[in-house]
Amino acid sequence: MPLPSLLRRPLSVTVLAALVAGGLAGLAPQSASALELSASSGSLHASLAASGTALPTGTLYRSQLPPGAALRTAPGATVPQASLTATPTSNIVVRYVNDGRTWTEPAKAAFEAAVAVWERTIESRVPIEVVANATVLPAGALGSAGPFDFRRNQMGTPTDEDGTLAAARATLADDVFEPVALFNARTGRDEVVGEPDIEASFDPSQSFLYFGLDGRPTASQYDFRSVVLHELGHGLGLVGTAEVDDLDRAVIGLPSGVNGSTGVRSGVSFDQHAYATTAQQAGNGGTRVLRLANGSAALRTALTGDQLYWAGQGARSAAGGAKVRLYGPGEFELGSSFGHLDETTYPRGSANSLMTPVIQNGESLMMPGEIAMGMLSDMGYAVPALGGARFTAVSPVRLLDTREGKGAPKAAVGAGRVVDLQVTGVAGVPAGATAVVLNVTGVAPSAVTDVRVYPTPVTPTAVPLVSNLNLARGTTRANLVTVPIGNNGRVRLRNGAGTVQLLADLAGWYAPAAASTFTAVDPNRVLDTRAALGTATRTPLPAGGQLDLQVTGRGGVPAGATAVAMTVTAVNATTGTDVRVYPATAATATVPLVSNLNARVGPAVPNLVVVKVREGGKVRLPNASGTGHLHAHVAGWYD
Repeated sequence: MPLPSLLRRPLSVTVLAALVAGGLAGLAPQSASALELSASSGSLHASLAASGTALPTGTLYRSQLPPGAALRTAPGATVPQASLTATPTSNIVVRYVNDGRTWTEPAKAAFEAAVAVWERTIESRVPIEVVANATVLPAGALGSAGPFDFRRNQMGTPTDEDGTLAAARATLADDVFEPVALFNARTGRDEVVGEPDIEASFDPSQSFLYFGLDGRPTASQYDFRSVVLHELGHGLGLVGTAEVDDLDRAVIGLPSGVNGSTGVRSGVSFDQHAYATTAQQAGNGGTRVLRLANGSAALRTALTGDQLYWAGQGARSAAGGAKVRLYGPGEFELGSSFGHLDETTYPRGSANSLMTPVIQNGESLMMPGEIAMGMLSDMGYAVPALGGARFTAVSPVRLLDTREGKGAPKAAVGAGRVVDLQVTGVAGVPAGATAVVLNVTGVAPSAVTDVRVYPTPVTPTAVPLVSNLNLARGTTRANLVTVPIGNNGRVRLRNGAGTVQLLADLAGWYAPAAASTFTAVDPNRVLDTRAALGTATRTPLPAGGQLDLQVTGRGGVPAGATAVAMTVTAVNATTGTDVRVYPATAATATVPLVSNLNARVGPAVPNLVVVKVREGGKVRLPNASGTGHLHAHVAGWYD
């Protein structure tokens, strides 16, 4: 195994060992009749058992600083990281096996301390079973672990026996082999009773191991709790299948044989989120690594060109919007490349260094780090320990108007066409923002259509099966959308049919270090102009008229609230009009060029608004045209 330097050795991830030219050794393409068997069993362990092929595991090797070399953090220094849940959200059960070595009580205590961290990180109703072997390890190794099995998630697998080969090819591409602990957590059942979920091996007799629980190994010791914490991360699924073999041939994923005669190549969960890009393109596009052909120069370059990134939104949000870089040095390091975070980007001393390929003597890692948590979330785990974001409300400002060429070219958006709207770095939205709140409006659609709003993807992906705005031909309608920020600080708006003009007004943004948290309240009406609630008369609001609504001190909203969430409804409008909701300012202040509610003659039209509250606790609602009544219900407030 190549070593990155004399000073450190890699956290090795042993990938599918028989991945050689032509795919996994011993796995011939299956007949069409075998397709149903493969789909129904769904076990990678069972599929590969006959060939003797190993599943992915992780092996941690120790490094040694030379005498006199300075540690990047002092011995015993620990890194503050994400908060864990107050009580366990999963149950990890360990069976200790003596196999040539013996588990001591101090070693077990350190192991259980690492287990306790993961139990307060991920959520599973199904106990996660670990077999921990005390055994002889290769020279320099500290431990190894990996999923005992991977199970097909069957997102696209045909379930009927008459499923055609063409149908299988069309649907199997959606299938992923999930680590069994994830599969169980997601489905809420133990897929194979009596089998472990994670298998791990350690040598507790190694004299340089530190079994203390205070995170203070000496400069000559290796913290055993950190070793176990790292390896359990691999066992939960932070492990991929990419490799450059001895013939310099790059491969990734599982052979088509596990999918019968379909010719479809699947990957494990980790593989699905890796993409390749150049340094110049980073964050502006790239190629999903699983789409590159095995044996191709493109895949070889992707794995060894320092071009690997994680495309999942959860990890990127945890990184404050930054790109999450994977380890991909110029020479492929078996067991280190691809399956770890980049060591240079997340070095010792950073909050996210646990899942990098290097651990050193004297180093102590207390928690997984939010990026690793985000990666697990992207793979499908519920991760309640992952820190949430806080909200900052702004006075509304228009970011997009395709009628005027603002935020996008001056043109209606065609059928199947998209607008990638830049939101970070605009109107005060910081680079570290994780989501924005936008009021999205469709104007003059030429056909019945829906508009979908979602994070701009890093790589080409399927359009989400959702809708945010449903428009009838010729109508104008708005809806409030909270959307995670995607690739390069952008969000995508896609039109389904015909042509439509799109507007988007910013109401606020979320970030880990932002200002406010949300408190929901039981719906409480604070305005009804028909009943003189929140206003002095029962008179409808005239064209050009406005009212200042007191929101703090009413409806459960305290005096110190910085913003409120309300459902505002226009009733009995005499003509088409728009109603704008914004912080109450001086009476002569310019009305912001935004809209929250697009009303028309006839039906009542509601919309959710999130509006900043200025000193005095009032918000302003002006009516543009005709007359009409308004009512509003408070849904919650921001501190």
